[in-house]
Amino acid sequence: MATKDYCLPDKMNFVESASPLNSSNASRNDNNIVQPIEKDPPVKNKRGMPSEYSHQGTAEDLGVLKLKAKENGLTFKDSVGRNAYFDCKNANCGYKWKCRLNDDLFYEIFETIEEHNHDNIAARKNGLTSRQKEIIIHRINSLKAVNPKVCLQAFRNEGIRSLPTDLQVRNFVYQQKQKSKKKHTKALQR
Repeated sequence: MATKDYCLPDKMNFVESASPLNSSNASRNDNNIVQPIEKDPPVKNKRGMPSEYSHQGTAEDLGVLKLKAKENGLTFKDSVGRNAYFDCKNANCGYKWKCRLNDDLFYEIFETIEEHNHDNIAARKNGLTSRQKEIIIHRINSLKAVNPKVCLQAFRNEGIRSLPTDLQVRNFVYQQKQKSKKKHTKALQR
């Protein structure tokens, strides 16, 4: 059985045989090589002003440091190298600690100049209200239909005017059913 040998030329110039450029992304230079047109780099997100810190005190070890942070309403966020970071438990509050382990093996605590500010933080406005959740849980427990249209009608019947979306109702129903499955499987395992 004979096989055919295919021979390729040493230098293939695909650019010359290619059809003319129709794209605005490329241009030809004198050497007939297609090169992309340079565009401006994407704009980076602005992070805002950096926080200003003042020295607050020291702590003997990480356990004592975490205890002091808890007393001030902070939670441990991360540690990188010799630094430990704490943020306010309220996500929208700008109060933070930055702690650095010094050469004497004490943590120096630096707090933001900005104090806790929970007054200007608005309560979450989206999602289901506690009354809407109660209605859905009652419907699930009494084995009534819990599709979004039926639940929204039940809210209207209760006089609730601000209604959630169908997706929000579906997600809450799904979460409640998952919780009941977990309880059921734990009861069966006993």
